[in-house]
Amino acid sequence: MALKKCKECGADVSSKATSCPKCGNPLKKSASNRILTLMISLIVCGILYTLGIHALAPISQYESAKQECVTAEKQIMRAANNAEGSDEYRLAKINASLSRCREIDETLAGILNRKPYGLALTQEEKDILDGIKTRKRRHIAQRIESGMDVYKVYNNDSYPQGTNAEIVKALEEDKEAVGCLRENAIEKNSNGELLDPFGQPYPMDVEKLEAIAFPKK
Repeated sequence: MALKKCKECGADVSSKATSCPKCGNPLKKSASNRILTLMISLIVCGILYTLGIHALAPISQYESAKQECVTAEKQIMRAANNAEGSDEYRLAKINASLSRCREIDETLAGILNRKPYGLALTQEEKDILDGIKTRKRRHIAQRIESGMDVYKVYNNDSYPQGTNAEIVKALEEDKEAVGCLRENAIEKNSNGELLDPFGQPYPMDVEKLEAIAFPKK
């Protein structure tokens, strides 16, 4: 008969014994104890699995929403570029597509800025966000330039003069030019200057605005 040492008192005990005859220390778990341990393990595993599913759900939803926006923009612009018809029709199609893409850009930027659990953006996501900001910067520069041109038409063929803030104020007070600014939610700094999506003031100069809106490649 094989013997083994009791871990409690060190006495020699039969390997078949369920407890030490000297100190009573249990040597083998009963079948009921083994079943209970198994049940507890299964319950714990189930809880951890459920928690894992719930924890991953926001990440999955984030990735799905992000990809939907990216795919939608590509499809819209592909359809616009492949449109057939007169030059006027194709131009109108492209402008409408650009407008729709700007809406998607706003949605996509919101998604990226609310990444679940405060996770850092990947380099690819940072590039996407920078691209969105760059396109918005160009579009708003174009609208500001249009506002300057409208102001010139209704004010003796002269652009507004002064500091950036004074020029902004002049455009906002002009009932014709202000419409170009109201089309977009443009933030201001404490000095009253219009800020681009990167937080930098727009230059209130027609030539500089045109260079932003239509950069040379």
